[in-house]
Amino acid sequence: MNPYYKYIFVILAFLLNSNKILSDSALVQAEKLSSEGKYYSAITEYKRYMFFNPEDRSYIFYNIGMLYRKMHEWQNAIDNLESSISYEKDKNIVEDRRIKLAITLIASQNYNLARLELIKVYEYSESLTNRLRALYYDGV
Repeated sequence: MNPYYKYIFVILAFLLNSNKILSDSALVQAEKLSSEGKYYSAITEYKRYMFFNPEDRSYIFYNIGMLYRKMHEWQNAIDNLESSISYEKDKNIVEDRRIKLAITLIASQNYNLARLELIKVYEYSESLTNRLRALYYDGV
């Protein structure tokens, strides 16, 4: 075996790991920027992280949606929360996010769509807690 192959493999391994390190640092940076109130910069870093980690789309879309919600950019928040729901597989997380989406829809004065999201939770949820939360916000 040619000794240069060993170096090539080491370099390739480093490059593959450096993408993971860069993407993880993007996530850390996004959360730091978010905690500092620099929401647009945080959204950019979340998107950078998602580029390298498409398997985490649900989590990233959720975080981006919540940042837009903090900025009262309702349509962007709604779009990202809907995307996070579409990529999520865990039923309890989906129900929690539907409730948060409904709250966002209420804030944007879109009451009919909010009610539809809440009905999906309180009619079909197996979790008593989620059903009660959904009924509460439906009453709002």
